[in-house]
Order: sequence, then C-alpha cells, then structure tokens
Amino acid sequence: MSGSGGTFVMVATYPDEATAQQDYQVVKDAHATGLVGSYDAAVVTKDASGKVHENKDEKATRHGAWWGVAGARA
Repeated sequence: MSGSGGTFVMVATYPDEATAQQDYQVVKDAHATGLVGSYDAAVVTKDASGKVHENKDEKATRHGAWWGVAGARA
C-alpha cells in the first residue's frame, strides 16, 4: 500500500497489552519489509489507577500514508 497514495486506518481493542503489542510488531515488520511505506501507530493502555500510557512510533510520510492504532484494555 505504500505506493498507492491511499490511507488506511485501523483501530482495535485487545484483551491484554501483550496481544496489542503483537499486532504493533506486525506493523513495524511490514514497514521493515517495505510493505508499508509510512505509518503512525500506537498501543494505548490504562493502568489500575486510571493513568493512560502510550507506546507510539511514527515514520515520516514517503509515498502516501498509513496509520494504525492498537489499544489494550487494562
């Protein structure tokens, strides 16, 4: 999709952070192999006290755009 000039948005919830991190790694791997040209992805969690934490990675736009968001419930 990196050469198509299109945009793809993915929002998902997961039963735990580990599962969300697995999908997040798929995005990184897709970028590393050239399948995804650029992306903005994050795993967002909330701890037991209600504090929100964000693990985010951005790659500058090269050919089109690709964004993904993955969330995990705590």
